[in-house]
Amino acid sequence: NPGPAMLPYVQGAINAIWKVCGNSALDAEAQAACAAQTFTWQGQFAAAMRRHPTARFAMLSSKTDAVQVAFNTLFGPPYSQETFYRDATLVAKSFAEHPNFRA
Repeated sequence: NPGPAMLPYVQGAINAIWKVCGNSALDAEAQAACAAQTFTWQGQFAAAMRRHPTARFAMLSSKTDAVQVAFNTLFGPPYSQETFYRDATLVAKSFAEHPNFRA
């Protein structure tokens, strides 16, 4: 099971295809993460929660998502529905550490 450690790998491949790194919409911290190939969209979401502590943030997820599983498998090692659910739960738990996040 690839787990959350695969996020930078999978998202790095996607970010390269979409030319995310170098985009002027990313701040210096995100640009540095891009250069180090550790940039994730989850990290951007968490950074936004830190930068805007009075704003409420939420996330909608599901227990299964065939499209996300196929997408992750396309850019990384095989990915299962069980792994998707575990990873989505871990991401939601990490977001819940922010007082302005509501699940």
